[in-house]
Amino acid sequence: MRISTNQFYQSGLNSILDQQSGLNRTQQQIATGQRVQKPSDDPIATISIINLEQEISLTNRYIANGDIGTSNLGVEETVLQSFTDILQRVRELILSGGNATYGDNERNSLAVEMDELLSQMVGLANQKSSAGDYMFSGNKINVEPFTKTAAGSYQYNGDQGVRNIQISTSTRIAMNDSGYEIFQNMLNGNGDFVGAQNLSNTGTGVINEGSVVDNSAYIPDTYTIDLVDLGGGVLGYDVTGATSGAVITSATFVEGGDIAFNGVSFNISGAPAIGDSFSLTPSSRQDIFTTVQNALAALTTSVSTPAQNAQMNNALQRALIDLDQGMEHIGTIHAEVGTRLNVLDSQKLINIDFIINSRITLSSVRDLDMAEAITDLNLRKIGLEAAQASFVRIQNLSLFNFLR
Repeated sequence: MRISTNQFYQSGLNSILDQQSGLNRTQQQIATGQRVQKPSDDPIATISIINLEQEISLTNRYIANGDIGTSNLGVEETVLQSFTDILQRVRELILSGGNATYGDNERNSLAVEMDELLSQMVGLANQKSSAGDYMFSGNKINVEPFTKTAAGSYQYNGDQGVRNIQISTSTRIAMNDSGYEIFQNMLNGNGDFVGAQNLSNTGTGVINEGSVVDNSAYIPDTYTIDLVDLGGGVLGYDVTGATSGAVITSATFVEGGDIAFNGVSFNISGAPAIGDSFSLTPSSRQDIFTTVQNALAALTTSVSTPAQNAQMNNALQRALIDLDQGMEHIGTIHAEVGTRLNVLDSQKLINIDFIINSRITLSSVRDLDMAEAITDLNLRKIGLEAAQASFVRIQNLSLFNFLR
């Protein structure tokens, strides 16, 4: 086959360009440390690289979300611990207020400290996060959660929203609890009913917390316990339900003895008088601030008679029962926050491990084997030099050289 001079030149040039292109590609790979420079280098590997990079980026976002959640829940955990410490001190003050040797002055001193503790509680409930948002306003992060009304009670201005964050493809976790859920959504009394005395009682009877001892027999109702004269100096009682009607009639009263009916049991200590009455009403929602305010009101009550002392003790007893119920409720949320923090910590470790393994896989798919690349570079340099040398020799070949 006859090959023209032009073909000689073009073939040699193409060989040189191919060697230069390969050499340049190898140099770029060595410079970047990556085997795949563009999709056409390895289409299958490119798909894997794109997927791995997306997964790593998304997992980094999960870690960042988790860090935000850890920060918020860490502050909440600190607030709840401080709040619990304050409530524990309030409880001690209530117990001290029931000391039979204390007079009005001593109880007023206790009330001064309790009032200061109440202010601290409100301050904690209005805590802001490191970002300057109110932590316990639900989704209304720019609204102060709790403010005092003209009537002296504390109202909640936020909502019940919970902000969830994604920390893995299948896991979302709450990074806050609303002020309503923590400080308001709790039952008073023992959680089933509230025992209280009639404010016009003249005796010294004090009703205890009581409990539901038989859930299957429990009938929620408003019950009135009336102390009656059974004759012969015997004190008795009647129990009447607002909807249940007469439950117990003319039973003999025993100080401190259990009074049981319709699945409930409680007792009345002290010496109630004929005509005195007590009540059991179903528990209702009562915020923790109201509970402390009730205790404050009891401590600042002036006492000069045994009956007034019994009224105060009943009020302190109710406040103590309500406080214990509130502390249990807040303690439950505190434990839930701790559980969420544990989940965040463990998921962060899982996410970090995933990123490490994904980067190892990504490196194996995308990164260059440097030793192999340097060997390839040297071979391509030799190939390019050979192509250039052969081109120089070929271009000097001509028929006229043999006709001289």
